[in-house]
Amino acid sequence: MPVIQMQEAIAERACAAIDNLRALELQAGLKLSPAAAWVVAMMEADRAGVSTEEIHHESHTERHPFFRKTDLMKSLVAQIHERISGDATLTEDGVIRLTPLGRLRIRLAMGERFQ
Repeated sequence: MPVIQMQEAIAERACAAIDNLRALELQAGLKLSPAAAWVVAMMEADRAGVSTEEIHHESHTERHPFFRKTDLMKSLVAQIHERISGDATLTEDGVIRLTPLGRLRIRLAMGERFQ
């Protein structure tokens, strides 16, 4: 099994075990894998984005060093782009964040109301 597939398998198992309601909603609503849904949830929660170098979380149980692997993050971001389009994220200096258009597309796809 190639290394990237092993990383993906580990990420999927770890993220499926995390008790993150928003990630579960995104997984079902956008038809994402558990890991991709978790990354979107992290990007939604922090407008500054998710740094692949300094990925941090409120809970120590959600600190996963395998997300620092460039190939894995590229794979997860590609999956996100398939679901909500390539212009939904912006990457600058190793930080991936949702664009305003990405946030809008997520809300529309999830059937969420605008306030």
